[in-house]
Amino acid sequence: MVNSAEYEPLAPASVPVFERLPKSSLQPELREPFQERRQHARLDYKVPVMLTDATGAHDHFVTENVSKGGFAFASERLYIPGEVARVSIRCGCSTQALQANVRIVRREELGKTGRRFYAATYLRTDNGTISK
Repeated sequence: MVNSAEYEPLAPASVPVFERLPKSSLQPELREPFQERRQHARLDYKVPVMLTDATGAHDHFVTENVSKGGFAFASERLYIPGEVARVSIRCGCSTQALQANVRIVRREELGKTGRRFYAATYLRTDNGTISK
């Protein structure tokens, strides 16, 4: 199990260009007041991701948007803000997937769809490397 206290947000040096990927169409229902906390600009592109939670369960989805600091996605599964998970991100620019730990930092219900909108931030260790 990953100890989330030893990680801080990471802007990975290997975030590729997402210009060739399709744009996102799914938007969460935001409730006011919403305080903007993003440090990096978002790109509204879909990227395939496999998320593995602390129990070892896998979830496959495409992102709704990406940035240097993290990404947003929608899922029917329930994740708790603060939860740490492992992701494998395929960007189409390389044959190898980006592997990283992330922390779920936001959850919003998507109306009556049974799905939830999440935001996740990349994590790194104290020495600045991506956690494995």
